[in-house]
Amino acid sequence: MNVNALQAYLASFDIAIATPTPQSASLHFGLRIAADVIIGAPVIAVFQGQHEIAREVISPLLGLRAYQARNLGNTANLAREHWDEFMQLAADLYRCYLAANALLIQLEALHISEGHITATHCTLHLDQAAEVGQTPELVEVESADAPNFRAVTRETGIAFLPLKGQIGVLANGAGLAMAAMDMIAHYSGDSVRAANFMDIGNDLRIDKLATALEILREETQIRALLITLFGAAQCVTAAHTLTALDHVVPTVVYLSGSDTEAARAIIERTNSPILLTAGTLREAVRRAIHLVSGAQAEGA
Repeated sequence: MNVNALQAYLASFDIAIATPTPQSASLHFGLRIAADVIIGAPVIAVFQGQHEIAREVISPLLGLRAYQARNLGNTANLAREHWDEFMQLAADLYRCYLAANALLIQLEALHISEGHITATHCTLHLDQAAEVGQTPELVEVESADAPNFRAVTRETGIAFLPLKGQIGVLANGAGLAMAAMDMIAHYSGDSVRAANFMDIGNDLRIDKLATALEILREETQIRALLITLFGAAQCVTAAHTLTALDHVVPTVVYLSGSDTEAARAIIERTNSPILLTAGTLREAVRRAIHLVSGAQAEGA
C-alpha cells in the first residue's frame, strides 16, 4: 500500500487528507459516494459511524447538483459559512469518483483546518470490471487509505472493511453491501449494526467464498452472518458452494437470480440449524437481526 500515492492522487482533485491539529474543528460526520446497484445510480451521503444522516441520488445524466450538496451539509448541521467549501468538496469527490471508475469513495473524520475542510482517512474501492481509464498508478493506490482497511482486493477480488457491529455482511457488489448495511441500521433502530463492508465481486467461485468466510471468522464480535448474492444463473452454484463450507455462526442467505428457488431448496435440504434462507433481502436482514437480538437477550 502506498498512502502517499493515494494522498497525491486525491490532491489532484483538491481533496486533502491530513491529521487534525489541536486547532482543527471536527465536523463529526463523513462523506461518501457509492454505486447503488438497486437504483442504478451513484448515491452521495453524509454519515456518522454506520448511521446515514442524509443521502442524495446523483443523476448519471445531470451529475451532482450544487443544491444536493447544500442539502447534505444543511442536514448534517454544517455551519452556513462552510457551505461553499463543503459543496466544492462534494463536487471534487464526485469528479474523483468518476475519474477512478470507483464503486466507493469515502472521506472519514472530516475537520476544518485553516478554513478548509479536510479528511483524516479515505477509503477507495475501484470497479475491477472497469479497467478503462484506470492507470497502473491508480490500481496500485487502491485501498491505501484508513489503517483498518484490508487491501485484499487485488489478490482475491474481495474488498473488506471491518466495522464495529454484530452482523457480518457478505455481498457480491458494493451497492448491494451498502444496501444491506443501511437496512440493518434501519430495521434494528441502530440497536444492531453491520460488522463490516464486504464485496466479493461477481465471481462466485468456491475458493473465493471460502476466503471471504475465513476473513469474517477472524471478526470475533460477529454473532450472525448475512449473505446476499445476485447470481443471475449462478444461484445453484452458489448454494452448492455454501452448503459445502463450514459455518460457525448463524447464517442467513438471500440469493436472487433465474434459478433462485432451486438454490434455496438445495440449502434448505441440508436441514442445518445455522444455515438459513430468506425470500427477500428485507426478510434476510430481519432474520439476521432477530438472531443477534435473541442471542443478546439470552446472554443478558
